[in-house]
Amino acid sequence: MHRRVEEYEDPAEVLRMARLAVKGKEDNDDLQRYFRKLRTCAAITQDALKCNEACNAVRRKRIHVDANDRVDSALGKEKDTIGDCNKQMREFSAIIDRQIEINDGKNITNK
Repeated sequence: MHRRVEEYEDPAEVLRMARLAVKGKEDNDDLQRYFRKLRTCAAITQDALKCNEACNAVRRKRIHVDANDRVDSALGKEKDTIGDCNKQMREFSAIIDRQIEINDGKNITNK
């Protein structure tokens, strides 16, 4: 679960740059670089989701913890946010993958 990341990048910024690269139909090197960064961000947020689930599991096991307190609400919001981010990253990874295939097809026909 403890993964050392040399350079942490904000997933929202990576997603924004990847969208710009696809919109501009950048060459495959740029798209593949953003694709790798997007996958790294997805892995990091997946680890955050596992941590969130572990926190929820610990809270459920405790006897005297209210089920609907502030912390429980915050953990629920965090889980929803992380899940939404992961969904967006998966969807956009598929778009990048398709754009790379399109660019590869164009490169083959141009040669």
